[in-house]
Formats: sequence, C-alpha cells, structure tokens
Amino acid sequence: MELLRIGVDNTSVYSAPFEIIGRERFSLITSLSRNGSKIKRNAQRLKGLSTFFSSRYVFIVKKLARKEGGVPVILESELPEISSPKELDKLIEEKISKI
Repeated sequence: MELLRIGVDNTSVYSAPFEIIGRERFSLITSLSRNGSKIKRNAQRLKGLSTFFSSRYVFIVKKLARKEGGVPVILESELPEISSPKELDKLIEEKISKI
C-alpha cells in the first residue's frame, strides 16, 4: 500500500468505521472509499475516535464528486507524489486548513 511506501507503519483494521491505523511522528486513522460515499456516513465517528486516540484522521478516496465540509480528504492519485511521512503530514495539514 502507498502508506507503507511513504514510510508510515500501518495496520489494517476490520469491523470498525475505519480501515487503517498508521503511526509515524503522529497517529493516523484512515478510511478508504472508492467515491467518497463513506465520508458522510463515517465522518462523525472518525472525528470522535481521533479525539479519543489523540490522532489525526483522513479519508483516502479514488474520486470525489463534491467537496465534503469538515472532512480532510486525500485523493488516491495524490499519494504517489508523497515520498515521506513529513510530506504526508504537510498535505494533511493543508487539507485541514482548507476545511
């Protein structure tokens, strides 16, 4: 997976509203979606879990038809451009600042 290539140690999670937990300099909860349909359904749960675990969260989607307010979203096509956890952190911060 791209997160491992970037340098983020990660673990898949099943039976949860998220699919991946990653750890580098920061803890990261990630939800994956083909088209952004899970964003509305899982946004509040991920916000709560990220607060509980003192971590960040981000949705990674193949395509996004419209912008979802209050939710940081990274397109799958953006991941190959990222080469380090520091760059991923910067991208997440950029996405959060645009919310």
